[in-house]
Amino acid sequence: MKAHRLLSGNITEIEVDVDVATGVPLLPPDTTAAARPDDIPGFLLTIVGNQWQQIEILPPTLEQLKNDKLADFDKHRTWYLNQPVIVNGAQFDGDKNARDSLTQALTVHSALGILPPAWFDYNNTPHALTNVEDLKAIAAPVAVTYSTRYYEMVTMRETINAAQSKEELDAIEIPVHQD
Repeated sequence: MKAHRLLSGNITEIEVDVDVATGVPLLPPDTTAAARPDDIPGFLLTIVGNQWQQIEILPPTLEQLKNDKLADFDKHRTWYLNQPVIVNGAQFDGDKNARDSLTQALTVHSALGILPPAWFDYNNTPHALTNVEDLKAIAAPVAVTYSTRYYEMVTMRETINAAQSKEELDAIEIPVHQD
């Protein structure tokens, strides 16, 4: 005899034995021999005990929607804060390591008067450093761009957290990027 069984969250059709004396199917737990009912939109069809059950799928709460939006935001934020910075037509790394390296180079110059001979851009092209002003011309836009981007991300996070409805959350656009 054919029956339906719920196993590991999936409903599958199985064969079950029938008691020859009574004609009743011998059903393992969470199995039914009843015909599968039609799906109802907005409900989850499952088997509880030996009966079909339609369980209403509740819409996500505002808190769940915010958490989903914040997860998308975190991906965007990581991508955005690590984008290169354009300085005089060249792209320079703008991530934390690049900012730390620029700060270190300025600190070493301040303490010892030593400059690296060149600074490499995002594409590993060297840019000669003839004086500290050349290094500052790279460091300043990188720092300002990072601060601006960081402020934008703080504002976006605050906007998400302040949303009072699904419609307000849906109005907040978070770009999706290819990895």
